[in-house]
Amino acid sequence: MRLPGVSSSSAVSVDVVNGDVLEVFALAYGGDDDDDDASSASSAAGGWRLTHPLPFAVSSSSSSSARAEVSRVKFSKKSRTLTVAFDGASAMDPSPTPTKAAAERATAPFPPDEPSREYEPSPPPSPISRASDDDDDRREEEEDASEPSSSSPGRSPPPPPPPRRPPPRDAAPSQTLPGGIDFAFDPNLYLCVDATGARGRHLRARRALREGDVVMTCDPLVCAVHDRHAERACAFCYRDVDGGGVRCDACDAALYCGRRCRAADTSHVGECALARRAKTDPRLSSATRGLRLFLRLLYVRATAPGLFDAVKALDSPFRDVSAEKRATYVGMANAVNSMLPPGPARMDVDALAEVMSKVHVNSHGVVDAAGRALGTGVYPPAALFNHSCAPNAVVSFGGADDDGDGSHSDRDGSCSNGSTNNGARLTVRCVSPVEEGEEICIAYAEVYATRETRREALWEKKAFACECRRCADAASARRDAPLGGWRCPRLSACDGVVPDAGDSCLTCGAKCARARSKRDAAERRWIGRHAAALTALRENDHATAVSIACEVVRESDDALCDAHVIRHECRLVLMDAHAALKQWRHAADVSRDVADAMRRFVNVNHPGRAHALRCLGDALVALVDVDERKERRKTVVAKGGGKKKGAAHAHAHAAAVDVSSSAAVALAEAAAAYRRAGAILEIAYGRHHPATTEARDSELAARARMQSLH
Repeated sequence: MRLPGVSSSSAVSVDVVNGDVLEVFALAYGGDDDDDDASSASSAAGGWRLTHPLPFAVSSSSSSSARAEVSRVKFSKKSRTLTVAFDGASAMDPSPTPTKAAAERATAPFPPDEPSREYEPSPPPSPISRASDDDDDRREEEEDASEPSSSSPGRSPPPPPPPRRPPPRDAAPSQTLPGGIDFAFDPNLYLCVDATGARGRHLRARRALREGDVVMTCDPLVCAVHDRHAERACAFCYRDVDGGGVRCDACDAALYCGRRCRAADTSHVGECALARRAKTDPRLSSATRGLRLFLRLLYVRATAPGLFDAVKALDSPFRDVSAEKRATYVGMANAVNSMLPPGPARMDVDALAEVMSKVHVNSHGVVDAAGRALGTGVYPPAALFNHSCAPNAVVSFGGADDDGDGSHSDRDGSCSNGSTNNGARLTVRCVSPVEEGEEICIAYAEVYATRETRREALWEKKAFACECRRCADAASARRDAPLGGWRCPRLSACDGVVPDAGDSCLTCGAKCARARSKRDAAERRWIGRHAAALTALRENDHATAVSIACEVVRESDDALCDAHVIRHECRLVLMDAHAALKQWRHAADVSRDVADAMRRFVNVNHPGRAHALRCLGDALVALVDVDERKERRKTVVAKGGGKKKGAAHAHAHAAAVDVSSSAAVALAEAAAAYRRAGAILEIAYGRHHPATTEARDSELAARARMQSLH
């Protein structure tokens, strides 16, 4: 049957009434799919019900041996035709002629006994979240060409989809939240509310999940690129522009990788005026990310208030934080309002301050595969995941979308190169097996840290005191003691730990010679030195970064536990700085230490460990390249050796054998490091993520070089 007036933005449901009538219930929106402005339609064209008598009876009796069941429902947007196929219909006896009442139902816009209802239109789809209609038409044509009709002779209809399971008993009464967030039919998650208030709203697994399973994909409501990366990352898809790209015509500040991203980034209108002012106002020359994020958010509020409702539904800490913190939010609200013209675009200062507090504690930092912060985004569905210091899921950004069927993905995100990858698209994957009904948690803060450091960071950034299992468990606290502890005074006889909150070794009981106050003073000094090394690294002063970080590691060698957070953070600096200086042997040694420490104290599938393993593989391969170049130069010198030519050749041959042997060992270790990194990234980021494919390709290249040596 044809459905006039129905477009891709309409809601259509199909049901069978009384076993002999097909009922189609539709809510159609104004606008035409072929119109470029269809995505901006904000009013409903009307709702209606159409009933169609069936030429057979659909039995509802469980004892019936022959039943017609709906096996396929397809709506073609191009032809506006609804096709409903029934499995077993040919075996049914034809139904009698429809009654007069059925005929009335089939012709009336609404049943005579049911009054017309006023329909509240859904929030209009955001201009940046609408998939291409041409792509939809092309996909439908391909499906029609490749998929035979269910009524074709000699073809059995496809099996019906599995029924949706009802929500578990502990599910929240409503699985729907404002702003289009709906977990009622989510295949992976359901929403829960902790009656005690300890866990609040949180998400649990609707089914058993494996490592690497996608549980959610989510596009940002708004996002803002970090000030440090504004001149290298696309403001829409966060891809590296590599010195090219196009800019906003109005402000000449926002950078994009191409015209399609520039056209798709409609919320930039909210920040465009600020970007223009930043070019001449010294006060806005840096650190404008926060202002830009909220100006984008207020633009969404003005143009798509239904989407903004998702932000209003988030938990707010505004009434629970200190007066000083509330004053900070109010000051930020005044600054944002000062950027807007008087009128409805501005919000009440207190209301805007509360929105800012919600965004502050519920936003996500957009990072790349190496953990570098690229920007900040607001992802309302993902904000419902609770935190754990030992999370069973991890957040990643970018990568292909064909690794799973995670819900809550509503933006095309097509980049200028035609790809559907989007660097700001958030994906949540399991990094540990999850049982049905188990809560799924992510990490809000760095997990390679002491309990006190983690809790302080969470209180400062997210305004809550962590009581996760890792923080509350005494056994976990003892296992994590090396992260903040000092070495046992009996260095040669005991490898125990003096905890940061104690004075005696946990293993042998030996008392630490340094007073606790002196230990704290030394740690503060080393922390300051690490901050200086990190600053030098960010400013590309790699030699200074290496000098400072090496000094801290050397001074703390006989004092701090080897896995101490201070030493670990300094090694992270050294890992990048040594590689930038092409000091490959040092880079390899540091990368081994980092990867081993992360294996011991965080989830084995932590993406940070994969980054360290990739750095290890890169350093080992580079070492082989250096040794081979040196050997080639020695061979050239040996060929001109004169009278000692024979001896020189023999010596060169022996050296070449040694180099080949050491190269084989290094390449074997590099291939193993790449293999493990690829396995971790496939679980955490997906098999088609660029970081995963790069690790796999590097492993294959290392193994190919090993084969060439033989």
